[in-house]
Amino acid sequence: MIDILVPIDGSKNALRAVDYAIAQAKRLRARVHLLNVQPLLDDYGTVRAYLSRQRHRELTMQRAKAILKPAVERLRRARIA
Repeated sequence: MIDILVPIDGSKNALRAVDYAIAQAKRLRARVHLLNVQPLLDDYGTVRAYLSRQRHRELTMQRAKAILKPAVERLRRARIA
């Protein structure tokens, strides 16, 4: 099985990459995987001083899910896993 990895940053170009990956996945019978990398909320520690590690993780996951949502919806509409 062929796997296609698409980095998603919330930009229009990232969604174009998803559309291209969908076309290739259909042609090659491939699976598509989405990747979003979130920076730390605060590299200097001031925000982390006020948030628990769990809350920081929750906020990071919320941001990632919001960024990935349009791409996931396109894959679902195309019936690509």
